[in-house]
Amino acid sequence: MIPTDSWRCRYGWCAVFAIAFAYIESSVVVYLRTVYYPEGFTFPLKGLGLPILLIEAGRELATIVVLAVLSRLAEKMRKPRFFLFLYCFGIWDIFYYLWLKVLLDWPSTLLDWDVLFLIPLPWVGPVLSPLLTSLLFIAAAVTVTHLESQGRSVDFRRFDWLMGLAAALIVVGSYLWESGSVLQGTVPQGYPWWLWCAGIGLGLAVFLARVLQSGRTGRT
Repeated sequence: MIPTDSWRCRYGWCAVFAIAFAYIESSVVVYLRTVYYPEGFTFPLKGLGLPILLIEAGRELATIVVLAVLSRLAEKMRKPRFFLFLYCFGIWDIFYYLWLKVLLDWPSTLLDWDVLFLIPLPWVGPVLSPLLTSLLFIAAAVTVTHLESQGRSVDFRRFDWLMGLAAALIVVGSYLWESGSVLQGTVPQGYPWWLWCAGIGLGLAVFLARVLQSGRTGRT
């Protein structure tokens, strides 16, 4: 039996929350697409009007706040809280698309393009990209939390956090690559996988360096 105060128990309940929350988010998208895209979602985007766009941006910001608050309530320390947030975000994002597949039979393929975020500009890319990113978030969170539960300390220095931030900005840059096309009412032409791989590669290099160092030293 898993102790009720163990990290597995916390992660399990947070996963349940994220899956349910993903259903709520996907149901909102179902309503929006029923109204604005009755023939099926596709690019170029239709004009929603400024009030609806502001409401959508607020909903997206509220989503991040909800997941951050969940992590804050479940973990006391900053590092566990951060990785729990990544875990919850990853679970939420993956199940968001799974629920859309169940409810709308969309996307038809993992290479279908989607609007991922609206702040400060539209983030767009093939569905496969955020799904892979979310899987890496989950793997990183589980790895660090498991190692530290075994008495190993995975210590990230200020330089590591700065490199992680740089990696995140590079990945975000790949999603903003075609923002101009979307704003001009045209169809996005190509996703810069090379830029996404550069950001992910930098983040993985920093992360794995610290994880492997923890494995070698066995620090407590």
